[in-house]
Amino acid sequence: MVKKSNLTVLFFINPSLIGGMASNARRTGLLVVERGGEIYYRKELLQFLLKRSKNKVVIIYATSNLRRLVLIIFFRILGIKVVTRVGGKRIMSSSQFSTKIVCLITNVVIVVNQELFSFLKTLSVDKSKLYHLPGFIPPLIESAYTERFDLSFTYMYTESDIYNLESIESISKLGYSTLIGVYGLPVDLMNELAKQKLTELSKLPSVQMIENDNDFLGKAINANLHIRMTREDGDSNIIRELLYFKRKVVASSVVMRPPGCLVHDLTDKIDRVKINEWLSADIDFPNEPLVDQLEYIPKLFPHDFKS
Repeated sequence: MVKKSNLTVLFFINPSLIGGMASNARRTGLLVVERGGEIYYRKELLQFLLKRSKNKVVIIYATSNLRRLVLIIFFRILGIKVVTRVGGKRIMSSSQFSTKIVCLITNVVIVVNQELFSFLKTLSVDKSKLYHLPGFIPPLIESAYTERFDLSFTYMYTESDIYNLESIESISKLGYSTLIGVYGLPVDLMNELAKQKLTELSKLPSVQMIENDNDFLGKAINANLHIRMTREDGDSNIIRELLYFKRKVVASSVVMRPPGCLVHDLTDKIDRVKINEWLSADIDFPNEPLVDQLEYIPKLFPHDFKS
């Protein structure tokens, strides 16, 4: 249990976004408060600084190295220990110099997959401050739903990975009852290609599409199979959450997937035969408990989290 006021999460991302890092951040904030900690958004930065004497460790959620650098330098000057959480592959294409500086001056860097861990080691980052910790926190289901689906998908809008949307499109047209969660931007604000494909999919009688729904998990656990076909990925929270509930998941082989997840090579064709094979597969779900990030982080700072 986190000792009151010792752990603070500072969200320097847009709290109105849903999905991916923002979705994880939202649930992290709820759990931090529940466990006696505090959360602040960027507009509340001054309020946080006024209470700085009560805060010993800060977790920073930010989407750019520049923001991370400014915040880390500022907090370190104030004597506050900083945890920087790195998720997704985008950082691998960012400035290697700024990434190295961020890792140099922060106390702890948490990466969500082994690929990122290995990448940061190539930058000569001190491995004693690197922790590979998947982005899992206890799942949050806000409502109970009864509608069943054959398949479910999540689509996080990005102009660089249209393959994910194309695979959703081709599979959805096979006639399976399908749930699609769309995140990132409203469909109307996406580029023309994504907007066209999603609009067409939403008109299929076998498809239910929901946009920016915080409780997608509550609906997805009623699907027989969740499919995630992306050409780039960090550590998908929805995969780990569905496996937690012992639901079948298949995902692309672009990163190492957790035990119990079926893995698909993107060079292989996906058709009805393949999907039926996945639906009928026997899965040996792991029984060991998943590591909870918020319970693990205080263990990195034992002197600041004495019971």
